[in-house]
Amino acid sequence: MKMKHNLYIGLFACAIALTACDSAINNFMVDDTVALLTPGLVKESVYLGLDNPTEVYVLKSGKGFSGANVSISVDNEVLATYNATVDEPIAAMPEDCYTITVSSLSLSPDDYQLPFRISWNRDRLAAVLADNPNVGIPLRLKVGSEGVNVNEDRLTTIIQPVIDIPLVSLSQSGYQIGLMPTRRTSLEELVYMNVQANFIPERDIDYTLSIDASLIEEYNQAHGTDYKLLPAEAYKIDLEGWKIRKSMKTNRFHFTFCREALIPEDGPSRFGEYILPIRISSVSLSDVNPEKSYVLYTVSVIASRIDKSKWSIYSCSSDIRSIANWEKVEGNYPPANLIDGTTNTHWRTVWSIKDSSDPRVQFPVEVVIDLGETRDLYKVGIDAPTGTNRRYFNSKSGVIEVSDSPEGPWTKVSDWIYPSKTTSAYEFDVDPASARYVKFVVSESFDGTTKMAISELTLWGE
Repeated sequence: MKMKHNLYIGLFACAIALTACDSAINNFMVDDTVALLTPGLVKESVYLGLDNPTEVYVLKSGKGFSGANVSISVDNEVLATYNATVDEPIAAMPEDCYTITVSSLSLSPDDYQLPFRISWNRDRLAAVLADNPNVGIPLRLKVGSEGVNVNEDRLTTIIQPVIDIPLVSLSQSGYQIGLMPTRRTSLEELVYMNVQANFIPERDIDYTLSIDASLIEEYNQAHGTDYKLLPAEAYKIDLEGWKIRKSMKTNRFHFTFCREALIPEDGPSRFGEYILPIRISSVSLSDVNPEKSYVLYTVSVIASRIDKSKWSIYSCSSDIRSIANWEKVEGNYPPANLIDGTTNTHWRTVWSIKDSSDPRVQFPVEVVIDLGETRDLYKVGIDAPTGTNRRYFNSKSGVIEVSDSPEGPWTKVSDWIYPSKTTSAYEFDVDPASARYVKFVVSESFDGTTKMAISELTLWGE
């Protein structure tokens, strides 16, 4: 019985404490205060072709125990007071340019903010602003209820309209660095992009997309690049059915990147620099911003340098070591220098033999490299000798061939033409292929002779 009595006393004490706490909170809260959300000079965009009203918000802050009846009206004294403090005065807006469609409001105790509304005669407004852009509507807030405070510093505003064009655009437009997939990348990956309007729509905005390959050609010509169109099997996208919802300014669309189209589980990757060119092709309301209507989304499948630790020279048609006493006559410049991983050494062809019928001093000059295992190839690099040996470089053009056997058959995967005799290094793509043996062929020199020197050959792939 005593325990029960103590429980009642404890509950009663808690109730008193909570009541006291609530009273203490109320002591620190101010009574309800009414004011305009944005007093002073306020520039408002008025969009041509739309009928969106301009909203002027009134705020009620405080305890929230009181309601309030409020209204706004045009008051030219607001203009006179403002103009007395500025160098560039604002003129009164002609009355035929607008209508205050909601000029009075009743704020309930629970209301925090509500809007007055102004509708526009857009054609008339455009004509007035063309003559004088410094016009506005001077408004004063009036509070018709007792029991609420009024913030005297926030009772007036001047609405200065600015004619604008309603547009829909991509939030991030133009060239955009995107995915760099690898074999560890998920088979499918969603990529999201934002579309936005520069106004708040009063109904849904439907928009459609398109894949515009001409954008890649324009970009490549302007920037000296060589991007390719992302293959159709490498992505999935819905081009229709997208919406910016009513009262919202943004929306997201997406496409799905399909990794296996470029990097299959079995077989060589399709290395390269790709672009998916997505354009907003149409909208149901307003226009598309021409400066932000498309995105060039890159997908880069990057090849890595193939490790040379297992490489060896299988054969060479012009090996300086085939000359008698070659160490004394020419120095140590064997074809193995092509794959030793440094540009400090180089390979020289045979050029001290005077018999031009000797096959060692005739074109084509060929070197067969054994990669030690089958590799997927994508790109080849040629380095000229460095330092004073730079003058010996002379290789102008040739081909790259691949095979699974050192005896062939051989498949050509690329022609190559070295840019100039003074270029220090040159890289070029080859048709993607899987092979163990690579034949490097020189078919022409800059001076017509087989006197040549090359520092290094590099392969990219996986």
